[in-house]
Amino acid sequence: MKTGSGPRRPFILAALALASLFAMTGLTAAPAPAAGPVGVAVSQSVDTQAADRYISVAWSPSTLGWYSVRSSDKDRAVNRSLDLCNLHKSNNTYDCLSAGYAVNAYLALALSWANGPAGYSSGTTATYAGKNAVAWCKYYGGGDSCRVVFNMHASE
Repeated sequence: MKTGSGPRRPFILAALALASLFAMTGLTAAPAPAAGPVGVAVSQSVDTQAADRYISVAWSPSTLGWYSVRSSDKDRAVNRSLDLCNLHKSNNTYDCLSAGYAVNAYLALALSWANGPAGYSSGTTATYAGKNAVAWCKYYGGGDSCRVVFNMHASE
């Protein structure tokens, strides 16, 4: 009775060589692509979600100056817009107020030059955000002197 592994040795060596090749090059078995109707190409796509973008604007009631900041972090956008508005736009009164923030959307700020009321709004379009900002400015007493001074998308 012969128990040697002579003829099997080449198969074992070939299997080890292929296994080491796959391990070193990162080749792995993958499922076959989805089969579609004959003659129709099937495309596979991977949806990657972009990071959220925030925009914030702060304004000074005494000077009607404003400052906006975009960031990938909400708190950073809001705090930085307040800090920079107070530093550069408030004429050393440090009275800046936050006009909120928008995430992956437009943010508009409307100010009344006559007596200082303001309105702000966010929206999916610049038109929507701007019209609502003016409406809120008028609601708070700005009347016909309300004008949009800022209207921008978080990703611009």
